[in-house]
Amino acid sequence: LIENPGFIENESLRFNLEFLASINHHYNEERIRELCHMYSLDYDSSSTLKNYSVGMRQKAGIIQAVMEDQNLIFFDEPTRGLDEESIIVFENMVNTLVEGGKSIVIASHDRLARVNYTHTYLLEEGKLLSEDY
Repeated sequence: LIENPGFIENESLRFNLEFLASINHHYNEERIRELCHMYSLDYDSSSTLKNYSVGMRQKAGIIQAVMEDQNLIFFDEPTRGLDEESIIVFENMVNTLVEGGKSIVIASHDRLARVNYTHTYLLEEGKLLSEDY
C-alpha cells in the first residue's frame, strides 16, 4: 500500500478491486466482501472512487493490499485518514495476518499501539537503527 493509493476514479470500488485482483487471477469475492465489511465499505455501491473521502480511499487501498493473500505485504502510512475505529480494525487485521504466517512491513510516523511488532526500527538522519540501539 502506497501512501496515496490510486484507482480508476470513474469506477466503483467493486470494479476497481475485481480489476486489480484479476491481474494475478486471485479474485476471491468472499474474501473481498469480508474485508469491505470489516472496513465498513459497501462493495456493491455504484458510487465511484472519485467521490470517496481520504479515509475511504485508504480503506480501499488496505483491502487491495491484502485481498490476494500475499505472504509479504508493505504498508506506507496505512492509517492516514482513518478514524480510530478503522485504526483498531487495521491493527487487529495486521496481528491476524502475522499470526497466519504473513510478513508485514509498516512504514509509519505513528506507532500503532495494538500491533504486536516483532521488530521496530527508527530512521534517523538517513540511518536505520534497531529499537535496541
